[in-house]
Amino acid sequence: LALGGILRAGLVKLGLPVLTPEAPEERAGNIVFATDRCMDVERALRAAGVLVWAGDGRVRLSVHAYNDEADVARALAALGDLATRAAV
Repeated sequence: LALGGILRAGLVKLGLPVLTPEAPEERAGNIVFATDRCMDVERALRAAGVLVWAGDGRVRLSVHAYNDEADVARALAALGDLATRAAV
C-alpha cells in the first residue's frame, strides 16, 4: 500500500486523472488513471520497460511485493516524459 500511495501521489503530481481512491483502506495494489489514449500510453510504457494494462479508457499500474521504489520512479519518469509530449 505504501508503494501504491507513492505511485498515486506521483500520478496526481503529473496532473493525470487518477481514478483510484487516495485512502489506503479504499485501495489495493492497482492504481488507475483515465486517458483516451490508453493503448498509446501502454505501448510507450512497455517500450520504456514499464508493464501496465490498458483498456476502456484507463491505464492500470500494479505494485506488489516484488516491486520497489525504483520501479515506481521508473514508471513515473516514463509517464512524465509522455506528459511533456502531451502523449498521455
